[in-house]
Amino acid sequence: MRDRRFFLDEAAEGRAWPGRIEDLWEPIAVAFHWPPQAMNDMSLDEIWDWSGRAVAILKAKAGKPRAGKT
Repeated sequence: MRDRRFFLDEAAEGRAWPGRIEDLWEPIAVAFHWPPQAMNDMSLDEIWDWSGRAVAILKAKAGKPRAGKT
């Protein structure tokens, strides 16, 4: 297993370190249907970027009523 401390070196200033990398993977997997293996080779900055995009998409979807619902 890879040493997870390497992420600390990559973390951009001003970003809160997640408790687990999986906390960033989760919204990506839900929004884009990507398996964790698809994210293994990404840098932390890439994961944070995609996670932010995924969260924005999921929030936008949560605010819209479903088709056929009022």
